[in-house]
Amino acid sequence: MFRRTRATNLYQNGVELELVSRILGHASTQTTRIYATPSIEMMKEAMGASVNGIPEEQPLWLKDEEELARLCGLR
Repeated sequence: MFRRTRATNLYQNGVELELVSRILGHASTQTTRIYATPSIEMMKEAMGASVNGIPEEQPLWLKDEEELARLCGLR
C-alpha cells in the first residue's frame, strides 16, 4: 500500500509516468498505469489550459431566430 501511495503521489506531483515506472522497477509503463490517477488539481489545470486555446466563437444566426431555425433544420 505504501508503494502504491508513493507512486500515485509522485505522479500527481508532476513526475512523468515513465520515470515512476523506472523508480518502481516495472518492465512496462502499462503496469504503472494503475498509479496514474489524476488529482483534482491536475484536472483543473488541464481544463484551464484548454480554455485559453479556444478562440471566441461568434453565433452564426446573429440573433435572427428564423436563421437559427433554418440552420437547425426546423424550417
